[in-house]
Amino acid sequence: MVDGFGQIQYEHEFIAQRDTANAMAGAFLGYFHRQPRTWIAYAGMYVLGTLLHYLILGGKVATAAVSTVWTAAAVLGFVTTVLGILIIMLIVYTRTLRNARIGLSTGTVVRSYFGDAAFIVDTPDIASRISYEALSSVSIGRRFVFMRIRATPLVSVFPREIVPDAAIARMARGLRTSAALGDRTRTTQGADDLRGDAAE
Repeated sequence: MVDGFGQIQYEHEFIAQRDTANAMAGAFLGYFHRQPRTWIAYAGMYVLGTLLHYLILGGKVATAAVSTVWTAAAVLGFVTTVLGILIIMLIVYTRTLRNARIGLSTGTVVRSYFGDAAFIVDTPDIASRISYEALSSVSIGRRFVFMRIRATPLVSVFPREIVPDAAIARMARGLRTSAALGDRTRTTQGADDLRGDAAE
């Protein structure tokens, strides 16, 4: 096939099914909650919520024992944090689902080609070329692969069918090269990833 990258013989192909968008949204929600920064943010929410409730309660219950006020503030802070987490989960899931339904509607064909230094992913809308050394992290799930590119907050999600084991090995080499250049990189392929999330 001839595209913006010249003559490409794509090696792997995936055809989106009816459940692909829902599966991707659930898998990304699981990936999102495996990131340390997510839980650091949640901890910060709890601390701020507790302090805010303490200041509010302390002003209204001036005669109460300090320990009682702190206990009440901690409980209210926990409840507020849980509600905040549920709202965040809903937002992450619905936004991912919306994007997945647009990019991976039923019947959409996604193809890939993996070269020595980079790989190309082709969809009906666009063909993207990504250098292995541009990756800062790769997480391999049961049905999807999550890739984070250096210097960008975005995470690319690809069906596992178009990312074979040999390609993952090349990505790992690219990550090691990036690490040797001083970048913080990591590859995740733990037991939980290989089993996949329950949401998938």
